[in-house]
Amino acid sequence: MWLVLDRPGLTLGYEGAALLIREPGQPVRSAPVRQLERVVAGPRLEISAGVLGLLAEHGVSLLVLNHRHPERTAELVAHEAANTRRRLAQYAFLQADGSRQAWARAVVSLKVRRQRALLARARQARPDVPLGGVLRRLAAIEAQLAEPAGTLPLPTLRGLEGAAAAAYFEGYPRLFAPALGFTQRRRRPPPDPVNACLSLGYTLLHAEASGAARVAGLDPLLGGFHDPAYGGNALASDLIEPLRPALDAWVWELFREGTLRREHFRREDDACFLRRHAQGVFYEAIHERLRVWRRLLRRYARRFAAWLPEAAEPAA
Repeated sequence: MWLVLDRPGLTLGYEGAALLIREPGQPVRSAPVRQLERVVAGPRLEISAGVLGLLAEHGVSLLVLNHRHPERTAELVAHEAANTRRRLAQYAFLQADGSRQAWARAVVSLKVRRQRALLARARQARPDVPLGGVLRRLAAIEAQLAEPAGTLPLPTLRGLEGAAAAAYFEGYPRLFAPALGFTQRRRRPPPDPVNACLSLGYTLLHAEASGAARVAGLDPLLGGFHDPAYGGNALASDLIEPLRPALDAWVWELFREGTLRREHFRREDDACFLRRHAQGVFYEAIHERLRVWRRLLRRYARRFAAWLPEAAEPAA
């Protein structure tokens, strides 16, 4: 179970093995920590230091969101299933251009294929939306990715991924009502309801990917398609790339079915955020999807581990 505390004015404390949620003018609520798998906190939550120790003791992760500044999102991990030899193999993998290139190619190919599949399904549901040109561009990129092995170095693969993203996000916004104001992918800060949902969804998916890497005994910082970078979880970023179109499809479904509407959002300066009553709608809807995506992410993490070279035996 998740505990989501993503609104101002809340204070999180603890007593015994229970978390205590205090809100001005409301009775104190409690949540037994043994029933939790993750706490999701907004940037204005006041939290006592003892809570962190309690969460760590019970293996509960804490994800601290910042909707306006996504780079300030942080995750505190309770424990890691670290496999030292596997992590040594990850370091070696970063130097193995051939294997790393093959992994990156698999990641990009699967992502582009799913981007094209989503827009192809959308064209059937919305024949009034012009998507033919975008689909042809994505098909051409797929064909380039299918060229014989060894011909696509990492810079080329990244260029193809970027070209596919540009084509995809030319078509994807056309699926949404113009009143939502979604014309392109922007995240710092998200200026409209669709970007707000995409940013929050990707953040939650990235946290799940980091957890999947740790469960597999891997280091989330060391990927293959994404370069290691200060403050970035490269492997987690690798793992979520093929699942981004699935989350995009889910966001489209939210607005298409009216689960979320323009009035569920508020503007603050140049940023768009979910209103308080709509946060519960969003988190309840994504919680079940994340169960499915978590299984896929763990499968992807195991596949990545299979790409790694055998770690050398320690010296006697």
